[in-house]
Amino acid sequence: MLSLSFLLFPSSLLLPTTLAFYGSAPLLVFGNDQSIAFQNTASNMAASSVTDAELMYPKISDLGCDWDAAVVVHVDNLHNSRLSDHSVPRDAHVYIPYLTRSNKRSLDSAVEDWAATCSAKIVDALDQIDGKSLVKLDLEEGSYVPHISSLPPSSVLLITGTHTSHKRQRGPERPFPSITSHISAQKSATTIPTSRPKHNSTIPAGGPLFDRVQILTTPIITSLLISFGIFIPLAAFGVSALAGIQVPPRMLEIGKGMIVGKERKDQ
Repeated sequence: MLSLSFLLFPSSLLLPTTLAFYGSAPLLVFGNDQSIAFQNTASNMAASSVTDAELMYPKISDLGCDWDAAVVVHVDNLHNSRLSDHSVPRDAHVYIPYLTRSNKRSLDSAVEDWAATCSAKIVDALDQIDGKSLVKLDLEEGSYVPHISSLPPSSVLLITGTHTSHKRQRGPERPFPSITSHISAQKSATTIPTSRPKHNSTIPAGGPLFDRVQILTTPIITSLLISFGIFIPLAAFGVSALAGIQVPPRMLEIGKGMIVGKERKDQ
């Protein structure tokens, strides 16, 4: 028991850390500009390996406007552990492994503000770069991510992503029913004839008897398990205990004497 607790203790310590990084996305910035201003801005942005996205997105404009092309790549469900799957190197000027609470809408808003600050036009493809342009690439999970070497000489490449939770699509929300509609629904339910079949709808009605009647239900299975697991072993133990009881020899002699005396009396 002590060894099991010793093994589970490190796991309990790592669980909050794992949950904290779940749903996070990395942020990497590559640049051809090796100016001191760009390097200082990059070092200030990458001050911590875990950063809130709502605090990091407004700092994108701090990268400045000394570029001819800026490419912002967004990859669905991009995680720090999956960078090698996209052939993304980690030797970036800005490398934040865990960007928490990443949001696509906030990212787009920050990128649009950056383009407006630098008077750059926003395009959707690399072949549309003409003059000072900011390219927004929305890639699916597993897609190819461009490299900084494939961009024009004075370029900035920003790579990040967001975690999309696969939830079941729900229909339009309906308003809560009023009290009058609830009462009318109860009245209509009482007028409906109760002619529902009592058997399970998944069981064929015209099949054999054992298909139409569910014999092994949960209560029956539970009672059988209790009987075979508790009562029958107790009964067997009681029978074996009774069989092991031996009558003392003195009691046997008394019994034999009473039988002989009775026979003599009858004669």
